[in-house]
Amino acid sequence: MDQFKSGDFCFQYDENWGKELAPVVTGGFRLSKVSEIAVDNDNQVYLFTRSDIPIIVAGENGNFIRTIGNASQIGRAHGMLFDSKGAFWCVDDYWSAVYKMDMNGNILQTLGTPKQHSGTDVDWIAGYPDYRTIRQAAGPFCGCTAIAEAPNGDFYITDGYGNAKVHRYSASGEYICSWGEPGIKPGQFFLPHGIYISEEGVIHVCDRENNRIQRFDLDGTFIDEWTGLIRPSSLRKGDDGLLYLCECKRCDVFDAAPSRLSILTPEGKLLARFENDFGAHPDHKYHCGHSIAVDHKGSVYIGEVGIMDKDYIGIKKYIRV
Repeated sequence: MDQFKSGDFCFQYDENWGKELAPVVTGGFRLSKVSEIAVDNDNQVYLFTRSDIPIIVAGENGNFIRTIGNASQIGRAHGMLFDSKGAFWCVDDYWSAVYKMDMNGNILQTLGTPKQHSGTDVDWIAGYPDYRTIRQAAGPFCGCTAIAEAPNGDFYITDGYGNAKVHRYSASGEYICSWGEPGIKPGQFFLPHGIYISEEGVIHVCDRENNRIQRFDLDGTFIDEWTGLIRPSSLRKGDDGLLYLCECKRCDVFDAAPSRLSILTPEGKLLARFENDFGAHPDHKYHCGHSIAVDHKGSVYIGEVGIMDKDYIGIKKYIRV
């Protein structure tokens, strides 16, 4: 297996991960578009997919375990979260709603009203908002993207494909407040796509089309921004205390499709960067990286989206060496 090095970090592409899922894929759902990934305490991997079965659970070695939910429940998969109480939250960007689910796929609570989008005067293309044309910010939701839990139990939801806001909800799901508007200044957004909240209560928003991460306190007060990024899409913390960032760079799929993985300190210092040139074999690199997860052994998973062949498995695992 090829190994890839940057700084003091080395990863090895797991070329066998997910192959056992292929027979299941032909049984009624696909893995060609994996919008979000989560890893539980047993290193089971939850794949939030854009297919007939929204959630597919795999083992640490990529073996199939089970599925959760069905296509009628979700318009299109985007973000996902396991909260501190063991609940399961799914963000539906197409229907502009967020669902709290149990492990059997039952929806226990819904934030927003599915298929009712807030008024941002955005242009719509084929039934989907064009984030380049957002003219004003609005309340929840219009093309929501991701969800994170704060140390106090509140939830923060980025609303980016048809809006330019971060929304705050209480632990019980009551709306509290929002902030943000379209633009490039501090506190403004051009597709808030991913969100991570540190144990200290610092909110990190992947402001994707502004090529930066903005940081806020829990009341939405701007702290600072991290630049030098290219379309950051998802940020997660590893057990080593470091931050792992997926940058999608471009949305091409079957060409070179540059994307990259960056490893940062909690203060934003760059420690390593893996550009998407993972050896000569095309399967070793990921295409349009959309989501990232780190398991408890330090392995990194990258979820891919884009216009891909139906038999393509849109997730890569890189084992920490």
